[in-house]
Amino acid sequence: MDLDLTIIKFLIFLGFLSFASIQDVRSRYISDIIWIIAGIALAPILFFEITSGKFDLLAAILSVTFAVGISYPLSRIGFLGEADVFALILLALYMPMLASKELFSLPVIAVIANASILSLSEMCMNLSRNASMILKSKNIFSGFEEEPRHRKILALFLGHRSETVKGLSLPMETMENGIRRFNFSAWRSSSNFAKGNDIWVTPALPFIVYITAGYAFLFFVGDLLQIFKSLLF
Repeated sequence: MDLDLTIIKFLIFLGFLSFASIQDVRSRYISDIIWIIAGIALAPILFFEITSGKFDLLAAILSVTFAVGISYPLSRIGFLGEADVFALILLALYMPMLASKELFSLPVIAVIANASILSLSEMCMNLSRNASMILKSKNIFSGFEEEPRHRKILALFLGHRSETVKGLSLPMETMENGIRRFNFSAWRSSSNFAKGNDIWVTPALPFIVYITAGYAFLFFVGDLLQIFKSLLF
């Protein structure tokens, strides 16, 4: 029964994550209604677990604490969106523990780690594309002379210079007092983002997609940190 309930919770939340991912890819926006409905769907499951003595309160408190402690600061500096924070907090409640898997840490941390590791593939592609342009003697930082070196290095991983903005790519630069600046924020509400051709863009596959992939990966394959640990030690 415990395993069946775990599978039910997994499938329910995977459905909400998948719907949110599709909405974010299509419209660059996730409705709060998704998370409200997800919370409502969770309520009877929580009630059953609490009344049957199957709910681990300490694990839930730790899981939510870690979810907020990790995701909120990242949202404040622009690396996560508000929807990502809601998703991780709900995940912490849906799955505070996962007895069927050998984990390096709590499930919510495992999902964050899986998502972050999976997202590195995008960074590798950006770095490869930028390196190729540099080898072709193209000055990809032309117009960004005011930017410090560490921000230029970060830009190499988070985006690339493109002649056109197409597909899922979004502008990664703004104009501030006539000076071009990189903007690495996950929030895209600013009207100052550059438009036109020959600008820096980020292949903005929403992080919620990686959270969804990391969540599914955890159940079907496992905790990537635990896998790496077993390979190294």
